[in-house]
Amino acid sequence: MGRTHQNPALSKLTWILLFTFSGSFLAFLSPRDLRAETEMTVAAPHAKTESARIARDAIDLLAKTPAGKRILTRAVTFWNEPAQDGILRHLAYGPVSRTDAVLTRHYNPENGEEVRERYVTVILKKDQPLIDVAMDLGHELIHATTPPTWDPYDPNLTAGKYMFAALEANGGEVDAVFAECEVAADFKRELDIRTTRCDRYLTLSMPDNHLSVDRLKIQSDFYRVGKWETFVRTRLGKEKDTFPLLSHKDPELYSATGGAPYPVSLMREYEELNRVACENVRKREGVSRAPAAVGTGGTTSQAAEAPLGSRCRGMSFSSRAQD
Repeated sequence: MGRTHQNPALSKLTWILLFTFSGSFLAFLSPRDLRAETEMTVAAPHAKTESARIARDAIDLLAKTPAGKRILTRAVTFWNEPAQDGILRHLAYGPVSRTDAVLTRHYNPENGEEVRERYVTVILKKDQPLIDVAMDLGHELIHATTPPTWDPYDPNLTAGKYMFAALEANGGEVDAVFAECEVAADFKRELDIRTTRCDRYLTLSMPDNHLSVDRLKIQSDFYRVGKWETFVRTRLGKEKDTFPLLSHKDPELYSATGGAPYPVSLMREYEELNRVACENVRKREGVSRAPAAVGTGGTTSQAAEAPLGSRCRGMSFSSRAQD
């Protein structure tokens, strides 16, 4: 984020945080960067492009299965759309499937009031077979339609709490993969459409040979980090004991955006989240106390430490490029 300057004609400061779920990868964008990101990925809201036409077909395919219908109903309710085609208004297209939740934080330094707004967009990977688009959409809609389970400005947020929220809280990666694989099971059972994506997690339950999804196996696979085990345990500190499934076994699930097993990407993201949250609080505190001091480099974490507790302790900030 670039340095924030107070314009005497403006009464509010705005910070924009972009939370991306594809391994819950987290990015922080300035308003200028957000516009560039949006222009790069967003397609027409209706079926005017090939990607959008495939997305419409993916919605129709999901609607033919019990699991898909449940997910679509949830999305229609979340976005308050009159019909399932309205979901297309909340889709975009890019190089990887993910869910972007943009948290806009408006702070009024005159009265100390803060207003937060959250906007959610599902981005679907372009140039995929229809069945993969449908499964990606089912996965991402679980992320998109779940309220946030953590607050980037919570003084009690820790690396362990962040990882648990991203993986195991409502709407996290375990829920999303489970829902995706329920869709895959329905494709096989209801439509005789076969995909290998979830074969590892599909089991036949006796005595009726019912195809079901092994949620515990999904959960366990997310904690297989291989050679990164020491890295993750070090970052977790004392919290490592609260993750008994953390394992040195070869990874099975990688973050599409982080390029590493999920816990590894999440530890890196937590460090970046902390840095940006602390810097934003420092700027806000600076505006409240001495507007002329905002944006000076090389200061300590004292201004941010009180609102964010120990999260900013020992952290220093340096000058960065301006917006």
